[in-house]
Amino acid sequence: MALEDWNALLNFNLTPTFLFCKHVMPVMMAQRAGKIVNLSSIAGRGEDASVGNAAYSTAKAGVSVFTKRLSREMAAYGVNCNAVAPGATQTPRILRYYDSQTPEVRAQAMEKTPLGRMATAEDQANAIAFLASNDADFITGVVLDVTGGH
Repeated sequence: MALEDWNALLNFNLTPTFLFCKHVMPVMMAQRAGKIVNLSSIAGRGEDASVGNAAYSTAKAGVSVFTKRLSREMAAYGVNCNAVAPGATQTPRILRYYDSQTPEVRAQAMEKTPLGRMATAEDQANAIAFLASNDADFITGVVLDVTGGH
């Protein structure tokens, strides 16, 4: 992988998370309340070689660790910091990839998900909405897998 490609992946997947938090934290600190929900990935766990490449996995691991550390720093200000780590989700890009695979490869991918289907955008949005809600007031520093058990 070229250094330019490495930097591009980090600048697309990790740096915006930092910049978003950098700009919302002063407001949340001043109001002594807030919810940050970052977007990681199960690729950030580095456990499944079929999910992401080294640069993508590193960027998403960075999002997860950044979120956990930030939760410790922001707790004194009443700010909860969590992340959602999606598995395969029905987005146009992912669906194009799956559609290009053989039926056998698609079946193998689904076998890794005990719930037997790919997540929808709504599945991810529901997890994010929960972490941003008052129902999650005592949850901070968590990276919530939304993977159907993968």
